[in-house]
Amino acid sequence: MTTVKPNTSRLDREIRQTQRKIEAVHKEEMWPLAGKERRAVMGALAGGSQPAAEGKRKARTAAAGGGPG
Repeated sequence: MTTVKPNTSRLDREIRQTQRKIEAVHKEEMWPLAGKERRAVMGALAGGSQPAAEGKRKARTAAAGGGPG
């Protein structure tokens, strides 16, 4: 019996595009984002999203020499 490999090129392309977007946002570049995505990112930054706030809090705690426990 032979197995047929599924055609995943479309999925692979979407994954590459998403990875490029994520890398660009990490570099604080907004150009690759669609309007809806851009508004979501700006809203999260302006509103102080919970994950962003937690990350900053953890960074301050670690920098101060403190930490959980």
